[in-house]
Amino acid sequence: MRPTQILATAILAFATLFSAACSDASSSAQTTNSSNAAEATADASTPSAAKLTSSPKPSDSGVRAEPTTEDVPKAKWKRSGPFKFKFVDYDFGDMRDTEKRSVVYDFFNAEDHPVRILEVKKSCGCTYPELELRVYQPGEEGHLKVTFDGNHRQGQDLKHVTIVTDNPEEPLAKVSFKAYIIARIAIEPRSVFLGMLSRGEASKPKDFRIVSRNLDLQIESIESGDPDRFPLTQGKVEHTVDHGDDVVVYNFTTSFKGDFAIDQHKTILKIKTNDKEKKHINVVVLAQVVGPINVVPFKLQLRGVLPNEEFTHKIQLGPRAKDTRFAIKEARLIGTQKELHLELKQLPVDPKRNGWVALELTGKTPARVDKKLGFQVKGSIYIRTDLAEQPEIIIPLSGLFRY
Repeated sequence: MRPTQILATAILAFATLFSAACSDASSSAQTTNSSNAAEATADASTPSAAKLTSSPKPSDSGVRAEPTTEDVPKAKWKRSGPFKFKFVDYDFGDMRDTEKRSVVYDFFNAEDHPVRILEVKKSCGCTYPELELRVYQPGEEGHLKVTFDGNHRQGQDLKHVTIVTDNPEEPLAKVSFKAYIIARIAIEPRSVFLGMLSRGEASKPKDFRIVSRNLDLQIESIESGDPDRFPLTQGKVEHTVDHGDDVVVYNFTTSFKGDFAIDQHKTILKIKTNDKEKKHINVVVLAQVVGPINVVPFKLQLRGVLPNEEFTHKIQLGPRAKDTRFAIKEARLIGTQKELHLELKQLPVDPKRNGWVALELTGKTPARVDKKLGFQVKGSIYIRTDLAEQPEIIIPLSGLFRY
C-alpha cells in the first residue's frame, strides 16, 4: 500500500472513531416507571469532569455529535445521598435553543440495605427526568436519563435533578448539568439591575442589547412602562459575528431617575419587532432604593424538598455609614401560615460586627402540599427601628413547596 493510501485510511478511521451522532427521543415531561431506563445508556453523553476525545459543535438540526469519555472505575464514582454516580455534573457545552439534549447518569446503591426511590424532582420545566421508581438492592445499578430542552432559553444555564428516597440518613441524591444556549434572538442581559441607590439618587445609564440571528429583524416600537422614572432610548445598530454566526445587534439604554421610597422599584420595557416567533420582547428593569440600614437579605425565599424539614434563616441589619446607629424596637411576623411553624427571634449582638443586629427565622416545611398547586409561602417580617430616616423595614417571604 502506498504512503498516501495509508494516510488516507488512517484519517478515515480516526474520523469514524470520533463522529458518533446521538438523537434525542425524549420530549415528554414526566418521570416514568418504564423499564427502558437501562436501555437509555446508549444515549449517554459525557460528564464534564471526564477527558473529552472530541469537541462537538452545535447544529441547527437538533442532533449533535456527542463526545466520548474515558471509562470511570466504580471506585472513583461520586457519592450523592444513598447512591454513587459515575458522574454527578455534566456539561452539554454549546447548543441551539432549537435543540434537545439527553444524558444518562449511571449509579448504584452504595448502602448496605435496600433503598426505594420515591420521587424525582426537577428544578425547571425545561428538564425531563426518566427513572424507574422502585427498590434498589445494595450494589444494584440504575440509570437516570435526563433530557434538557433549550427552547426559550439563552446563555449559561445550570439545572438540578433531585432523587428522593426512603433512606433514613441521606434521603436525597442530586445531579446537575449545564449548557450554553445559543438563542436565535437573545436579550443581553435578560433583565437590567440599575443598582442600590440612596433616596432621591439617580442611577447611571445602563445598556442592554438584542442579538438576532434573524438578519431581517426590525424594531417596530419601544416603550417604557414608567417613562418618567425609567427612560428608554434606542442606540446604534451593529452587524457582527457571534459563535460563528452573522448577527444583527440592536443597542438600548435605560436608567432610573430616582425615588424617595425605600423599596425595590421595577418596570417593564416593551419592544415590538417584525419577527413572527418573537414579536414582543419584554425586559425587566429594577432599581433598589435603600435607607441608612443595610438589610441582608431584603427578600427571603423559603426552600425545602421534604415534608416536616426544619430550616433556619439569618437576617442581618447593619449601618451603611460608620456613624449610623440604630436599635430594633420590634420584630414580628405578619400574614404567615401556621403550617410553616415559623418563629422569629433576635440573636445576641456580635462584638466583632459593630452596629450590626441579627435575627433568626426558624420553621418547618409543610407536612402536606397540594399535588397540583404545591404550597405557596405568604407573609413578611416586619421590623420597627428607632431611626427616623428608616423607621420600618419589611422583608417579604416567598417560596413554593412541592413534594
